[in-house]
Amino acid sequence: IDIETFTHIFLLLNDTDKAIIKKYIEGYSIKNIAQDLHLSHTFVCERIYQFQLNLEKNITSISK
Repeated sequence: IDIETFTHIFLLLNDTDKAIIKKYIEGYSIKNIAQDLHLSHTFVCERIYQFQLNLEKNITSISK
């Protein structure tokens, strides 16, 4: 995936999801992200998973 596509997908996120993904990219653990943002571990995992699915969907559609 190119940086333009990644940036486009990232900018569509709400503020909470942006904060989660930004910290995840920076190398924070899921546990630390949850603690820092006062969110549940499960919620953080789900938001990261959904973001990854969205990236995969866009990669698949680009490669077709």
